[in-house]
Amino acid sequence: GILGPSGSGKSSLLYLLSGIKPPTVGSIYYKNKDITKMNDSELSKIRLEEFGFIFQKHYLIPYLNIIQNVLVPLNSNKKEDVDRAINLLTELGLEKKLNKKPYELSGGQCQRVAIARALIKKSKIILFDVSLFGISKYIFIIIISNIISTFLIYKVSSLTNYIYIILLLIS
Repeated sequence: GILGPSGSGKSSLLYLLSGIKPPTVGSIYYKNKDITKMNDSELSKIRLEEFGFIFQKHYLIPYLNIIQNVLVPLNSNKKEDVDRAINLLTELGLEKKLNKKPYELSGGQCQRVAIARALIKKSKIILFDVSLFGISKYIFIIIISNIISTFLIYKVSSLTNYIYIILLLIS
């Protein structure tokens, strides 16, 4: 994790590592490729296929229910994807809110929907830009268990054989 006081650049570092913002100087490499030299299409593809994001603000789409919001990165309505979304939301304590829109939820509930959205893709890299003080131990355990199950799904023999970075940025 990365620790630092408010305004120390934790979020900026996350945006640089993910290619959301370009550095003013230097290069950033991912899988031996300089992401600072990639075009928007290449960066978007990497972010869509490889990265999961949990931002300080949840960035949910207000006119979609929470199942639909979780499915946004997959752009899918397949039964197995919908079932996975429902399972993630249930694990995160939102089973009674599945058809609710973001404006009908509390801030903490919206953040849990954003967590489910990041986990649905089984991303190789999950970038957290949230305070751990806002996440209960129970929710944190669910996040870690989903990460572990991703390793098992991909039949990873060791963490060094699979790139997986978790940045826990504490405000």
